[in-house]
Amino acid sequence: MPDAEPILLGWRVIVDANAKNEVGDVFQEAGADVVWVTRSFDEGFPDADIDEFARNEGRIIVGHDQRFLQSVQRRMFQFDIPVTSGYGRIMLSGREERQPDRLRELLPFLALCHRWALATQHRYLVTIGDNWIRFDDKPIARVIRGERPAQ
Repeated sequence: MPDAEPILLGWRVIVDANAKNEVGDVFQEAGADVVWVTRSFDEGFPDADIDEFARNEGRIIVGHDQRFLQSVQRRMFQFDIPVTSGYGRIMLSGREERQPDRLRELLPFLALCHRWALATQHRYLVTIGDNWIRFDDKPIARVIRGERPAQ
């Protein structure tokens, strides 16, 4: 039986400095074209510049941010760029030593969400914890006090 095609063939990923290098290895083994921030940029390279690089190069940023649930409201997560541009985000939460194995478990799910986002022109933002996963296809609605959300 011939070898199966790598599940993430065609993906372009950049692994942020706050994620273990082994996380990038998982993506590379699955067929993705991977750039590691720790290997390609100077230490302390600003997050905004990494984000701009990922947008310009059509890459999915993979990072680990222990305060992700608090930071999800930050501007960088409020993007409405369809994954057809190549840009997206995968945020890892939870125990770092578990993340490579957790990613290996979830590769088929990540690929499924990616295919759906491509087919429907949605963004790609996935958050992965030790025992949960969240896929946000649209930016979180912000409601200003006293205003009603658009219907």
